[in-house]
Amino acid sequence: DDSRTRGEIEGRKSIARLVRWLNENVPGYEHAYVAACSPTVAARESRRILGNAYITGDDYVRGACPADSVCYSFYPIDVHQGAEDAPLANEFLAEGRVPGIPYGALVARGFDNLMMAGRIASGDRRAQSAYRVQASCMAMGEAAGTAAAMACQAGVGVDALDAQALRARLNENGAIVPGLSYHPAHIICADTHRHLYEMPFGVKQTGLSVTPRLPFCGEIPVSLLRWLDPCSMSLRPE
Repeated sequence: DDSRTRGEIEGRKSIARLVRWLNENVPGYEHAYVAACSPTVAARESRRILGNAYITGDDYVRGACPADSVCYSFYPIDVHQGAEDAPLANEFLAEGRVPGIPYGALVARGFDNLMMAGRIASGDRRAQSAYRVQASCMAMGEAAGTAAAMACQAGVGVDALDAQALRARLNENGAIVPGLSYHPAHIICADTHRHLYEMPFGVKQTGLSVTPRLPFCGEIPVSLLRWLDPCSMSLRPE
C-alpha cells in the first residue's frame, strides 16, 4: 500500500542521511559505507490478541507485577507517533520499578489451546511499545513453550494450567521469575534507559541527543541504528 511504499522510500533516504552524518562526524568513519541493508521495512506495531489478562500502559509504568507473572519487562514506554514535531512518546520507569508479564496475557481468551508471546501478547498500545523488545519476548517465549509442554503432560488446557507450578518450573530452569529469582542485579534503572537513548548519533527529527563520545570500533551494532530508522542496516569502516 501507499504507506509501506512511503516507508521504503523514506527509510532509504534516512540511511543515506545517517551515512553522511557518520562520514562527517565520527572519527574513523570518514569512508564508511553501507555493507548490508534490510530488503524491506519492518512493521513496528501489529494486531494484539486479547488474552485472559490485559496489560495497560498505566499498570506497566507503575510496575504492576501480578501474582501469575512469568517474567519481567524493563523497557520504557516507547510509542512512535509518526509526528515530525513529536515523533516519540517515552515514559521511563522509575528506578527499581520493573513490571511483570502475567501468564494470563499469554493465553488467548476463550481458548484452551492457543497462546501468544512477544509483541502480540495481550495489552494496550502503550504497554506493547515497551514489552515488544527482544529480552521480554524471549522470556515470554520460554514461558509459553514451557506452559504448552506442562499442559500436554498434565492433560489440561493451557487456560487451566497452574500458573504457580509454571513459575516454579521456569525458576528451576534458570529463568528470571518475579518473586522467585529476584535479585537487584536484574533491575535496569531508568537512568540506564536514558543513557542508552542518548547513546550514539541522534538526528534532529528523532528527538534524540547527538552524543558522539561513544568509542566506535569495527562494525556499529545494528540494534543502535534500528532505534533511529525503519530500515536495519550495518556499516563498516573502509
